[in-house]
Amino acid sequence: MVTAICFFDDVQKAFNEAYRILKPDGFIIIGFIDRNSPLGQMYEQKKDKSKFYNEAIFYSVNEVTEYLKKAGFKSFIYKQTIFGTENIIYPVLDEYGKGSFVVVKADKS
Repeated sequence: MVTAICFFDDVQKAFNEAYRILKPDGFIIIGFIDRNSPLGQMYEQKKDKSKFYNEAIFYSVNEVTEYLKKAGFKSFIYKQTIFGTENIIYPVLDEYGKGSFVVVKADKS
């Protein structure tokens, strides 16, 4: 799921269902804009004026991780990118906290 969870009516329900249908050794990959990042803050400030993001709910990495844990997922791996507003190709780094776009892989087993 890439840049989709901000539009879900119920993120927890979606993660619960993903967990239910995955094979025992399956995993989920979620890509999203971290609400606590500079880009996430910018989207939050502009969403009232945006036709695209006006109903979006942006989440922090910790919130997404908690939803995944409650669904039963384990063994989280994080990657991050987009470290500014320039229109360039940014490197991909481990973990989270600096990049605006975060990807988390979580295992079912």
